[in-house]
Amino acid sequence: MLWVLEDMFAKSVGILGRSQQIWSAIILTDPGGYPIRHTRRKERKMKKDKWIKRWKINGSNGNTWTVAIDKDGNYGCSCPIWKFKRKECHHILQVKQNGGSEIKYRDARPGNVGEVTIKGNLVLYPLVPIGGSFSTHLAATIIYDLQRSNVRPEYIKDYKDRMFKGNSFKAINDYILEHGRIIYTEFEKGQGWTNPVFTFHKT
Repeated sequence: MLWVLEDMFAKSVGILGRSQQIWSAIILTDPGGYPIRHTRRKERKMKKDKWIKRWKINGSNGNTWTVAIDKDGNYGCSCPIWKFKRKECHHILQVKQNGGSEIKYRDARPGNVGEVTIKGNLVLYPLVPIGGSFSTHLAATIIYDLQRSNVRPEYIKDYKDRMFKGNSFKAINDYILEHGRIIYTEFEKGQGWTNPVFTFHKT
């Protein structure tokens, strides 16, 4: 079986009820990690995140908002007041008054794991098999879990855009909430990770 690694190109498939894209591997390996084929293509640059620090703020209606600051000292917030009107909201004021809790992000990379796994400041995620009946569901699970593992937003967005061009985070998250997560449960020598099963999503 062939497995998807990082450098990918588009292949049309159906996902989340409509035609979308999943990405096939340029770098292909077998389950033991040995290269099968490596075709170098123009490398895609990850979009740089303008925000250098983020905080979580609890809203009055039970929502949680994210306040961020850029290298020039400009603040932004995920709430509608700043997002649509670009006005300083009370969430930003709270951060300026030393409120909120700073978000510490982790780095991520593919690894020899059956599901998204946190190891200190690093998050490992499984490779996605090409053409497997569960491939799109597994990729959606990885994106869902990376968000909940405090992986850097720009990394998650880049991974999402490679795997599901045109799908929003909300569509992917709603899909997992409705259908559950899919993870590998067994590792077999010479076969790699096997026996994918459905499980309850992480809350």
